[in-house]
Amino acid sequence: MTDILVVDDEIEICRALEKFLEKEGHTVRTATNGDDAVMEVKKSAPDVVLLDIKMPGKNGDETLTEIVEIDKNIVVIMLTAIDDIDTVLSVMKKGASDFMSKPVILAEVRRSIHSALEKKRLILENQQYQDKLEEMVAQKTIQLRDAEERLRGITESANDAIIMLNSNGTVTFWNPAAELMYGYCAEEIIGEKLTEYIVPATYRERHDNGLANFKIDGQGSVIGKTVELSAVRKNGQEFPIELSLAAVKIQREWHAVGVTRDITTRKKAEEKLRLNQDRLSRIVETIAEGLYIVDAKGRIVFANKASLKLFGLEKEELYKRTYNDSRWNIRNSRGEPINEEDYPFVKVKNTGKPVYGIELIAPQKDDKELIISINAAPMYGPDGAFQGMVATQDDITENKLAERALIKANRENEQLLTALPSIMISLNRDRCILKWNSMAEKAFGLKCGKVVNTLFYDHNIKWEWDKIKSAMDKCEGKSKAVELDNIRYTRADGKEGFIDLTINPVRNESNKVEGFLLLGVDITEKRILESHLTQAQKLESIGSLAAGIAHEINTPTQFVGDNIHFLEEAFRDIQSVMEKYSGLVEECESQGEKSKLLGEIREINERIDIEFLTEEIPKAIESSLKGVERVTTIVRAMKDFSHPGSKERVLVDINNSIQSTITVARNEWKYVANMETQFDPSLKMVPCYPDAFNQVILNLITNAAHAIGDVIRGESGKKGEIGVITKKENDWAVITITDNGGGVPNSIKDKLFDHFFTTKEVGKGTGQGLAISRAIIVEKHGGAISFDSKEGEGTTFTVKIPLVVKG
Repeated sequence: MTDILVVDDEIEICRALEKFLEKEGHTVRTATNGDDAVMEVKKSAPDVVLLDIKMPGKNGDETLTEIVEIDKNIVVIMLTAIDDIDTVLSVMKKGASDFMSKPVILAEVRRSIHSALEKKRLILENQQYQDKLEEMVAQKTIQLRDAEERLRGITESANDAIIMLNSNGTVTFWNPAAELMYGYCAEEIIGEKLTEYIVPATYRERHDNGLANFKIDGQGSVIGKTVELSAVRKNGQEFPIELSLAAVKIQREWHAVGVTRDITTRKKAEEKLRLNQDRLSRIVETIAEGLYIVDAKGRIVFANKASLKLFGLEKEELYKRTYNDSRWNIRNSRGEPINEEDYPFVKVKNTGKPVYGIELIAPQKDDKELIISINAAPMYGPDGAFQGMVATQDDITENKLAERALIKANRENEQLLTALPSIMISLNRDRCILKWNSMAEKAFGLKCGKVVNTLFYDHNIKWEWDKIKSAMDKCEGKSKAVELDNIRYTRADGKEGFIDLTINPVRNESNKVEGFLLLGVDITEKRILESHLTQAQKLESIGSLAAGIAHEINTPTQFVGDNIHFLEEAFRDIQSVMEKYSGLVEECESQGEKSKLLGEIREINERIDIEFLTEEIPKAIESSLKGVERVTTIVRAMKDFSHPGSKERVLVDINNSIQSTITVARNEWKYVANMETQFDPSLKMVPCYPDAFNQVILNLITNAAHAIGDVIRGESGKKGEIGVITKKENDWAVITITDNGGGVPNSIKDKLFDHFFTTKEVGKGTGQGLAISRAIIVEKHGGAISFDSKEGEGTTFTVKIPLVVKG
């Protein structure tokens, strides 16, 4: 759709043209003067302007000038009623595309607009073609100039000599490299015959003959080829060159362009390479290791003597085979048929990387088998393309058999070490761990893989390091085994244990110590059993001794008691007689009797203070009877406590048994605590092992007394409290022993029943009391023992014995 601006001061003409042109499918704008027309053009440039020349104000001529200045590509058709050729020519020169005379004919308007638009299109296309052509010419000029500069740069900076000859053999171009190579400057040789300067005499005739043929058709035996020749320098020295020759036709004449390269250095290198290759070939053929090459198609193309021997084939037969020829019958190291992807050639080709130590089993003609180790690497050409594989192979049959024997021996040794019931640790001289068997893992909770090749001293093994380090230094210094007994350590489960350790020196060929072998036996269970046995034997001995003492004391105690009772009764009789004697003396004296005998009696009474004796002797007799009764009670308690051990449970008055134990232990608690008991009278006979049960109660009362003693130490006259309560709960006899000592710290509660764990000072506790008590109650009686403790407040131990024995 064409945008048309109609400019005429006659409104009727504007409207008529607007109506006509809109029917023709155009967009029409109108203006009635030159200023409005210019303003419309500035708003939006129309495609066509129908402009009246004769208008008031700014006329058509002036308006045309301004429109062309705004956009010279706007088509302007002038409308005029003036029949003046000069005016028409003037507006046409200023840029009008056409003109029409008034009154206008509408068909002529249609034709003029179409003609003007077509003319505009052709002008624009022509301008575009011209612009494009100028651009192409400019680009080609730049390219040609660049090409000339590049060619000049190449020829002047080239390391090779570039020489151009015309068809007559005259030099027409000679670059700086040619000057350096041959010794002639360009001014000396351009325009001269080449043969007379650098061509050796032996080549001149051939050169001239070739030039004659070249002159005709630009052909020659060396055109388009690279050949090696000899040339002569200005100083007469003949040297080898490489010549590449091409033909080019310039202004209908053939020219030869030659590029020559001094290959003196290369020739020397090639000779050196040939010598090296010869030397390498000799080395390859004489080395004991097999070497062979496989090309990109998998064909064996080279094998040295050692490889031929391993293959068991002559060259002619070998070079007909590929790497995967079925006649090889190769198997992998496990004796299985080898898969295609496992061949060294395939691995190298697929990965592009070397492979090492591939072991294959290859049968031989004599029915023997060889174990071969292969190292292989890929070969690539200059273009990076895979060209094959170079490989070395070595007969490792004897080594593998020895290795298998060694592995078997090591495996047997490892099995032996694993089965060894002792802790085994092997160290080098720097105390770095070399071996660590399963018993060491079990004892210390450290896995072999975590500790091997690490420093022994760096591991947080909780044992007596000072003794062990000292023993190792002693072992190294004296080169003798050192034994350490009863080394205390913390086991993997966190409990205390003991090890008997022997540190043995490991000597080298020079008999110097180069390491250590530590052999240890966990004797914790042994110590526990020994402790139990010792405790049982001690209790048995104490029981026997207590029973004997009780028996021995019981008889004289009975004598003393009986005699004191006799003295008590006799004194009462004597006292009654003495009272009568005293009355008689007083009566005689009152009657005036003054016999010598009465005086002596009075004197004796006063001297012995008969009144005091009469008053105190009954008290002494009473106190003596109480003492004898106390001794009798203690003796009875000792007899009850030392009840002979029984292999079977027996019914025991548990309240009486506990009371007897309290009595026996009185010396432990009477200075530090008051004892309160509360026995359940309904708790009659309880099935138990009396001696073992008494031992538990004794341990708990003794521990309670010690706990209180630790708290009140240094506080004179102060005592704590120990309470013992028995009661029946369903089918259980429950005994609680409570103290108000210092309580059990939270940090050691988990260890309280562990063997050899004690918080008491050295010499006061063995760390076995509670461990043995737990074993007696839980394992022997099938009961339970527990405790509840608050630090700073005290502890309560609860023992439960079943009233009904199952099974």
